[in-house]
Amino acid sequence: RISLQALCTVGVLLAIFFGIRAVAHRASRSEPAGRRGSISSTMNATPATPADQRIQAAQAAIENAPQQPQGFLLLCSAYMQKARETGDFSFNSRAEAALNRVLEIDAANYDALKLRAKLLLTYHQFSDALEVAKRAQALRPQDHDVYGALTDANVELGNYEEAVKAAQQMVNLRPDTS
Repeated sequence: RISLQALCTVGVLLAIFFGIRAVAHRASRSEPAGRRGSISSTMNATPATPADQRIQAAQAAIENAPQQPQGFLLLCSAYMQKARETGDFSFNSRAEAALNRVLEIDAANYDALKLRAKLLLTYHQFSDALEVAKRAQALRPQDHDVYGALTDANVELGNYEEAVKAAQQMVNLRPDTS
């Protein structure tokens, strides 16, 4: 036999569960279709995170200068940060779209090349990431930032000696905690 207290507890838990689902369903249906799931609609429900603020700033930069790559580079970086913050890796596809726009504007953009290597790492395309990072390194061997992608790709591919060399070069170029 089930006690009255156990039955009441189950009833309360079910009411809470269905209440939460109803509120979530109502909230998603009340948004305009074009805004559902967008950053701005998510931000209305919760305080803006640093990545959300960076996304907004990048979108403003793009509105002010739509033919300049800088806003799209900022947007790509911000979306990648948002993916790390939330664990929602669909933001990486948005980052990729912004990166593709940069390359349409300036096919030889060095910063786009570095971001491409980092994005390929998030997709676990380590061989491709290593190739892109090496291209970036050849263009600017004194840029400490590219050595992080080289290190990560080499570790994932089991090239540990190369990973250690890349990490050491990064530290040599920028011997601080950042």
